[in-house]
Amino acid sequence: MTNSEKNSMNKIAAEYAAKQMNRRAALSTAGKAAAGIAAIAVIGGAAYAMSNQGAAPAASPVTVTAAAQTVTGAAQTITAAAQTVTAAGTTVKQTITEAAEAITDKAAIKRARSEPRPTEPMTFVIWPFRPDQVQVSVNIYQDQLNENVNLETVTTDYFSVLEVKLLGGDLDMAYTTPDFAHRMWGAGLIRNYDDIEEHEYNLWDIDTIRQDIIDSGYETFVRTYTTLDNNYIGIPYYQSSLGCVQKNEVLAETVGLRDDMPANYAELYAQIDTAQEKGISQPLIPLWYIAFPGWGISQGYVGEVLNRAGENGLFKSAPGFEVNFDTNSEAAETLKDWKRLYDKNQIPRGILSMTSDSDIDGMYATGKFLYGKWWLYMLRGWNDANFSKTIFPDGRPGTSVVPPKDHGWGYAVQQGYLARDIQDNALLRKRVEGMLTWFGYYDIEGRANHCLRIARDSGISAHCGYKSANTADELKAAWKPYLYDPETELDTMSDVLATTGWFEGTRALWSNEWMISCTDNIPIYLQGDLSLEDTIDRLREDAFELQAEYS
Repeated sequence: MTNSEKNSMNKIAAEYAAKQMNRRAALSTAGKAAAGIAAIAVIGGAAYAMSNQGAAPAASPVTVTAAAQTVTGAAQTITAAAQTVTAAGTTVKQTITEAAEAITDKAAIKRARSEPRPTEPMTFVIWPFRPDQVQVSVNIYQDQLNENVNLETVTTDYFSVLEVKLLGGDLDMAYTTPDFAHRMWGAGLIRNYDDIEEHEYNLWDIDTIRQDIIDSGYETFVRTYTTLDNNYIGIPYYQSSLGCVQKNEVLAETVGLRDDMPANYAELYAQIDTAQEKGISQPLIPLWYIAFPGWGISQGYVGEVLNRAGENGLFKSAPGFEVNFDTNSEAAETLKDWKRLYDKNQIPRGILSMTSDSDIDGMYATGKFLYGKWWLYMLRGWNDANFSKTIFPDGRPGTSVVPPKDHGWGYAVQQGYLARDIQDNALLRKRVEGMLTWFGYYDIEGRANHCLRIARDSGISAHCGYKSANTADELKAAWKPYLYDPETELDTMSDVLATTGWFEGTRALWSNEWMISCTDNIPIYLQGDLSLEDTIDRLREDAFELQAEYS
């Protein structure tokens, strides 16, 4: 994907940001959704992703809603990685019989073999990240379970369009972020999944899926999509850690720090001091950019505080979410550490004015920085010699993932599938359950088909909600050319996901606006125009005000 293509995807976020000039404006429908939009805009992947890959006709039509005249490049092309479509399409009818033997007693497989394909299509709505790959999965799903699906890609105003479609009954399943899902649950527009069982259209029951997520170490995913009234509303599509720590081992070797992994933030910042003393002028790229109000530096701050202090380091648990920070807490200590980084010029100060993910992708790829706090999924890009200079002279990848030791790194970003609350068509409701669990869990082979396709073929280090998929042999083989340590790093990345800072406030409707308070105030503090005490006071007062308003 070129920078211009990636930035066109980020227009989704910009359109919302334009409506979000202050905290009160964020009370609008667009504003409430905006914090989730960033996760859509940036999951387009690295600036390098999908570049230098040949275009081919789509396997089957992709309907584009909203910006129908200006379909993005990603929606128009299938990359070289997707050339497996043909092979998959020609062999799927053969493999369905063989693969299904392992679970041949499931009612859904028996039904698929014996009944005609339904004439009414289900509508699956996605944002514009690799719709070509999603269409491949749709084709396989339709063949495996003899189904009928219409895939729609929304390229502009995703959540506004999604809400209209939910109101009109014009979608059945869609990608979502937690904040949007919780808001739609509150509006009565989506269903919960607590009663999903195996049946003639559905391979997997919800208890099996939920337990697999928890057993994988990703319990926070289940908690993220559990409403305050204890309903489960999201099956995993994708997860990553934003602000996890990745290390340029090529540069580290020049200052005697290769394979010397910090166990905590104190050790990380001590290494930054050492590296600067040894000649690396600005050793760290911090998560301080601001894509728009409420996204960027806010996730960097919240994630670090929660990793240092625990998940209640800012707010106590639901349902009260009482404010739990002051000037004598890790919330203040984190700000002090950041101010030292700024004052000692150990970070590129211009990052506070950056808004594009591509800028951060490319900055680290210059090879001039020792550490980067950024997306876990960017590891593949930073170890691609066609994009990055963090490569050893012999061609080996030079960027490593810093494993969690004393605490985790980064901020949890967890995206899922929502489903419309279909009350007037029992058959359609059951069919959608089958589509949900096939895309959000396993296919007829007991394999995370769609998850592995995105992870293997999309050009980024993508992860889903199951360790078995995130550490699968086929993924290890696909990623091996892009891993500093192929024998351990799949497990390391899974550990990062299992321990990354988790903000329970994501479940509360006020949290997006409080994140905007972080992007409003923290940069002013770093630049010396606001005291530590006043910064903490503002964050506390905004939390009190917002919680009172939403209560």
